[in-house]
Amino acid sequence: LGQHEEAAKSFQKTIELAPEKIDALYYLAVSESRRGRTEQGIAAMRKAIAIAPENFEYLKELGLMLNSAAKYE
Repeated sequence: LGQHEEAAKSFQKTIELAPEKIDALYYLAVSESRRGRTEQGIAAMRKAIAIAPENFEYLKELGLMLNSAAKYE
C-alpha cells in the first residue's frame, strides 16, 4: 500500500508539472485503484481516455476498474 501511495503522489506531481505526460494519468489511475481508491482511479482513467480515446490499454484498464467497482455502463 505504501508504494502505491508514493507512486500516486509522484504521478500527481508529474501531471501538475507536465500535463502533456498522459501516461502519468494512466499510472496515477492504476495506483489509485490498486490502493482501494477505485473512484479516483476511474476518474483519472477517464481523463486519460478523453485525451487518447484510441488507447486500448486505457480502455481495458477502465473496464477492469468499472467491473471491480460493479459499475456496469
